[in-house]
Amino acid sequence: MTRTHLIAGGIVLIGALSAALITLFVLFLYEPGRERHAVAMPDDTAIRVVMEPARVQRYVSSLAPGITRFVSTVPKVTSMQSRAFRVDWVHAMPYEIALLFSAPGNNTMDATLFINPLPESSFLSEFNAWGALRELRGVAWSGSGAREVTPAYATASGTVPVNASWNAGAQKPSIHALGTPEIEGGHWLEVAAVNADDVFSHLYAAMDRAWRQPGTEASAAALTRALPYLRRARLTGDLTADDELYFVILLELADPAGRAAVDEAMAAVADAMAAGFADRWGWSFGGGFGWTGPAALEGSYHLRGFEARLRRAMGG
Repeated sequence: MTRTHLIAGGIVLIGALSAALITLFVLFLYEPGRERHAVAMPDDTAIRVVMEPARVQRYVSSLAPGITRFVSTVPKVTSMQSRAFRVDWVHAMPYEIALLFSAPGNNTMDATLFINPLPESSFLSEFNAWGALRELRGVAWSGSGAREVTPAYATASGTVPVNASWNAGAQKPSIHALGTPEIEGGHWLEVAAVNADDVFSHLYAAMDRAWRQPGTEASAAALTRALPYLRRARLTGDLTADDELYFVILLELADPAGRAAVDEAMAAVADAMAAGFADRWGWSFGGGFGWTGPAALEGSYHLRGFEARLRRAMGG
């Protein structure tokens, strides 16, 4: 084999490898219009709630066979519909939706909503037309909808009231001491939070006032007692099989003396969620938790039985 043949073979090999890498990038890695919520995240963010709906795109599309790219709009056919609405976004779920909460100030804590839709998707317009911000109770939003910042993402801002009397007494660790919570990425749902300035208690009090359901008084009281003992929390949720969401929760306590209160809260909240899902929708929720160290807890839970209801709601 001559030197010329070796050079030619090397060029062909390099070309083939380059083509393979480009194909891999386009098919599996390239995400046109992708943006991460960090571009809109305040420096004092203490709680990050991140959803990546596109990760369950294939599953969601399978539940809506009647909605195709050729059927992009559902017309107004009954008095129960306020208007016709677009449904093509069902086949183009957003890359990311994030809800961010800052450490509390004197009277309020800031909230930021971030949406990164797929290019040319109708999701953002339908989100605003539906009045979705009105449904996110507990936050006083500054406008009626999310505002496009760039073609890649939109945001909305609001505030959550703070119970100033809770800031009296023992000093709580600040966001500067705990640092901004880190996100792993790669999950359908991920929550990362640090309990800076008792943000867990403040946020829960506001959400409890806005969302509490009858019959949840015991679990609410148990959770209120447990939250001040927490230092960090992390929750991930993933679609591990058709009709099954799997959740993992990790808690770090600031004081091991709070283990009994956290035990009680974990059990009470799990029981209330299981009863609520079963009574309202017939879904199954269950799991358990254990202590992995003096101040570290890990739990895992599953949610099943939701597919049939979702399929009917989406025309399946």
